[in-house]
Amino acid sequence: MLSAFASVGANFFDVTLKDERTGKTSFDRRRTLNGLSLSLTSLLYRSEAEGLDIIIRPISKTPLIQLDDLTAESVQRVKEFSFAIIETSRGNFQAWLAVSDASEETARELRASTGADLHASGAVRLCGTLNRKIEYAPDFPTVRLIESRPGQTTTIEELRKNEILKEATTPTSTPPRAPTLSRFKSRIFPDYGRCLKDAPDRQRGEGKDISRADWQFALIAADRGFDAGHIAAELMKVSEKAKQDGIKYAERTAKRAAESVLKKNASSSPS
Repeated sequence: MLSAFASVGANFFDVTLKDERTGKTSFDRRRTLNGLSLSLTSLLYRSEAEGLDIIIRPISKTPLIQLDDLTAESVQRVKEFSFAIIETSRGNFQAWLAVSDASEETARELRASTGADLHASGAVRLCGTLNRKIEYAPDFPTVRLIESRPGQTTTIEELRKNEILKEATTPTSTPPRAPTLSRFKSRIFPDYGRCLKDAPDRQRGEGKDISRADWQFALIAADRGFDAGHIAAELMKVSEKAKQDGIKYAERTAKRAAESVLKKNASSSPS
């Protein structure tokens, strides 16, 4: 798995150890490929002894796009363009693509075109370890590397030519909108527990869609006048997904929310 990522330019990895029972995590930033490889034995031993998930986030010069929550059928569409296919739980797959000229907009379009999770974080459980999410207890599935194509890269043009990537005209799911505070702005962060309670259920498995709760929280906070930096910092305190996926996920969510509120305010301003 690590070799597959390294073959497309991922020479650093953020590593998270997570206790799914308590939500507690430990985080190690920018481990080198060699350093992580040398420490795998001790990491795997600790994972088994303490019941921890090992989650890695590859850092690459080549833009990497993670397509998460794919079915066995949908993963076949992108198989030949992917450098790694990973089964994270029974019948649930990830495809990883190295798209040399991709942007964040490309990633959003590709996820929408393939039916993947629109809010994929860019982090993945280490292959060969157990996926210890609570909903899979007690028979936790093993995360498996199904196929790898070392060095496989692609381009936007190639993906469009093969109708894998299409212009996103209509979003496949509409993110929840923050309530409009037209008469006043409250400088108090919204109640994260309420955002989580109001979030829709996950499409796969049990429980709430935490990424949607984070999006709602960030939207409301931005509408109340908080900037992206403060929102990201607060997400790192209240969101289990942010704690697991790291500051980049929190910053990306906060930035998109702030931009969305800015556009909304601009369009509603009198000309």
